[in-house]
Amino acid sequence: STKPAGLPSQQPIYEVYAVRYAMLPGYPTRELIAGADTSRRTDVAMFVWLLKGPGQRTVLVDAGFYREEFVRAAQPADYQRPSDALDSLGVSPASVTDIIISHVHWDHLGGADLFPNARVWIQRAEYEYYAVATPTRLNTRPSAPALERS
Repeated sequence: STKPAGLPSQQPIYEVYAVRYAMLPGYPTRELIAGADTSRRTDVAMFVWLLKGPGQRTVLVDAGFYREEFVRAAQPADYQRPSDALDSLGVSPASVTDIIISHVHWDHLGGADLFPNARVWIQRAEYEYYAVATPTRLNTRPSAPALERS
C-alpha cells in the first residue's frame, strides 16, 4: 500500500474491503425505514467489512450470520457464509484477529463464532443488554461464547 499524502509516517495504514455475503431480494422497506410505504420493497445487500492492517492484524466489522434458522428465515439470494466470502481476499477464518460488532442483531453478531481466534469488541452497554438484561430474548444467544472469550 502507498501512504496517502499528508499522513504522518507513524500512522498505520489499513486496507478496507466491503465483502458481500448475501442479498435479501424484495425486502420490505418499512422494516428498514419507519413510516415507509408498506408496498415498497428494496434489495438489501448483506456485508461484512474487512480491514487488513499492519503485521498480521485482520479486523472484521460485524460478522454476518450463518445458522440455518436465520438462513431459512431470511431466504437470502447469493448466500455464502461470511467466513467463506473472505476466501476471495485470501483471508482464512483463523487469521481474523478482531471483530468489531456494531450492534447486537442476528445479521451482525450471528457469525462471530466462525472466527475462532478473533477477539470480539462490543460496546459495554450493548453487551450488557445482550448478555445480562435479556439473554433469552435475542435469537443470537448462541454467539455468546464468542463474546465471552473476549
